[in-house]
Amino acid sequence: SLGKLALVFAAARITSPGVFHLVAQEVNRRAAMRESELSLSTENLQDLFFAFGRSGIYNKDCMENLMLRTVSLFDADVTKNRMDPEYCAPVPSATGRLVYAP
Repeated sequence: SLGKLALVFAAARITSPGVFHLVAQEVNRRAAMRESELSLSTENLQDLFFAFGRSGIYNKDCMENLMLRTVSLFDADVTKNRMDPEYCAPVPSATGRLVYAP
């Protein structure tokens, strides 16, 4: 997973700005997506915060997206792999019906 990749590099004290820049780009891309299986999980968030903190490499947009995602998960059950529908933002379908992304 994305978090584990960054965590392994940070734990090995490999501070390659290129790798962490690519991870930051992927975090920003996933933050712009609708809720899906590719969304950042609580475990990914924890790994990413640790990795960026240990490496000392910071990307302002990435950190902001990580913090926003963390805040959105405050009320979610962290033991589940997927969020409950009530925590997901409703998306209107083509027929006007509200659909909650899984």
